Amino acid sequence: MKRLVLLIAALVMTTAATTVAYGAPAQKATSKKPVKGGFTVKAHYEEGMPQGTPIYLKVYDATGSRIIDSARVDTKGNFTLKGKVDTTMFASVGGPLYSYFYLFLENTDFTVEGYMDRRPDIAGGSGLNDKYYEYTDLSRHINTLSAAVALCDSLVRNNSDNAFGAYVLHRSMRYMTYSSMCRNAALFPVQFSTPYIDAVRNRIELHRGVAESGRVAPTLNGGYRVRGEFFGQGKDGDTVYLLAGGGSTPFFADSVALKDGRFEFTGRIDFPQPCIVYLGDPTIASVLFSLENSDIVATIEPKGGLTIVSGSKTQDHSMYMNVK
Repeated sequence: MKRLVLLIAALVMTTAATTVAYGAPAQKATSKKPVKGGFTVKAHYEEGMPQGTPIYLKVYDATGSRIIDSARVDTKGNFTLKGKVDTTMFASVGGPLYSYFYLFLENTDFTVEGYMDRRPDIAGGSGLNDKYYEYTDLSRHINTLSAAVALCDSLVRNNSDNAFGAYVLHRSMRYMTYSSMCRNAALFPVQFSTPYIDAVRNRIELHRGVAESGRVAPTLNGGYRVRGEFFGQGKDGDTVYLLAGGGSTPFFADSVALKDGRFEFTGRIDFPQPCIVYLGDPTIASVLFSLENSDIVATIEPKGGLTIVSGSKTQDHSMYMNVK
């Protein structure tokens, strides 16, 4: 049980993005000529920033991050970053090893008073940075899935017209039910677009596509059907395993061959059972869920990626339980 609480805390703090490793070599400072219609970030650190310290500005989209500008600290602890973004982006400012602060980057002027031991004072922008740091403060006190989902629901409900709300939903997908993800995504206006909400919508459509592909006259006969897709993993003929039941000895086991990246299991059980479906090695690509007599769909990305399960009411309920 303690391991589950630690996992929940890790997921939430990943969402808050408190520390990011850079590991990038020092780069030559870029030109600091004004960028028409762009942004300027002027920062100052009273202490802790030796002259010449390399500074990198990274933006994060749905697939990863990239450096868009760099600078070096001057003799008075100042540095300036400039550029232009196509839309509001979540960004970090940091050195070669770790980040110093985060902000939602917009095409406007920012001034930052930085500290090594607490959150920075950021002036400029549309107020999204205040929302972000309030969010990180709230996240530190969350240690249950239900609380994490409730926080996401609340923040999205009140920020369904801005990049902060879209960012929170995107970062929260990995511990949300499919129905909850759909409900939150629907709050954003159809015409609203950022890399974060676009990624959520695309993931919903991918999962829905897998579900729709098997909706022709399913023959459940009061039993279960578990079907899904391992995105970008495995080849035709690879074995997919299903193990049901807790403890070291499974209640029962089944296996099928992967075809076009997809799999399907059918059967019947007397009562809901914890279950794992995996491809080859469960540490590489697997999904855990509650197996019951229903039509269940799972879409699985490689290790560290996103897994979505729909169709199991027991699974949806368990996602909202308070786990101490």
